[in-house]
Amino acid sequence: MGVHSQNRGFTLIELLIAIFLGMLVMAGGYSVFQASNRATREQNLDNRMQDNARIAMDVLARNFRRAGFLVNFTSYPVGQTVDGMLTKLTTGNSTAGPDQVTILGGTIQTIGTLQQSVNIGASSLVLTSVAGIGVNSVIGVGLTYSGVVTAVNVGSKTVTLSTANPTGATNMYYPGVLLQTGVTSSQTPAPVRLLMSVRYQINSAVAAHPVLEQVIQGTPEPVAEDIEDLQIAYGVDRNKNRIIEAGEWTYVPTANEQDLIRLVRVTLVARTANPDPLLLNVPQTVPSIEDRPQRIVNDGYRRYILTRIIKTNNLDAVFTL
Repeated sequence: MGVHSQNRGFTLIELLIAIFLGMLVMAGGYSVFQASNRATREQNLDNRMQDNARIAMDVLARNFRRAGFLVNFTSYPVGQTVDGMLTKLTTGNSTAGPDQVTILGGTIQTIGTLQQSVNIGASSLVLTSVAGIGVNSVIGVGLTYSGVVTAVNVGSKTVTLSTANPTGATNMYYPGVLLQTGVTSSQTPAPVRLLMSVRYQINSAVAAHPVLEQVIQGTPEPVAEDIEDLQIAYGVDRNKNRIIEAGEWTYVPTANEQDLIRLVRVTLVARTANPDPLLLNVPQTVPSIEDRPQRIVNDGYRRYILTRIIKTNNLDAVFTL
């Protein structure tokens, strides 16, 4: 008796259909994978960009709040430069690029005390220690005397201050030294501190990765990368009503307005570390920020704009002490 087999294989057409359907499923899965991978990459770049902006803003805010720290405001009238040769905030405004600012104050490091009395206008100081002091350091003696160091003699523990502008505002004495009136001083030695004079600026030497950097004693240090713009406005309380009105914001405060700065409005523009291929050669508008006009870019970078208004605590001390 013959045996009739019921087993049949795939026909060529069925096989081709199965392969085609399988390719459709694989193509769909690959598209989903690509989209997910792209979204993850973009999210990582965006997170890094926003972190850089927040880090940069935190550093700027902390130092703006310390501007003028360790200055005896009660001894000086409003508008007078307290240290005679460095203002508390030195502005550098630009309408075609990033702003910059130099802040005197910030971190204070105690060096020691005076070893000998200092007369008005003196440019040489003999200290108990010169550790940590170098050329271009800014030092403060007591509460009212400060200057930029131009030379240091480690052996005699003597520092020489710049005489470009007068710095001596009062006599400083050491215990046991005879005063000019012939009376022996009983004051304790005037403390000597290393003040931090810091300039903040955007370094675009590497065009693909602009950096917000701080320059301390002539040495630049990176603060945050991929920060392409810094714009600053200053709120000056001209009518002394302790309210910054619309007309009291300025980009270049005068010397007489230094002690009237109550608020600082800082805006940073951060961008992704790498351009987005889909945005290359696609015009994008970067809005106007403070006095810098809007601009059109097509470099493919995604951008993040962060603005913060900062209260200048120590500049306000002239009215609170």
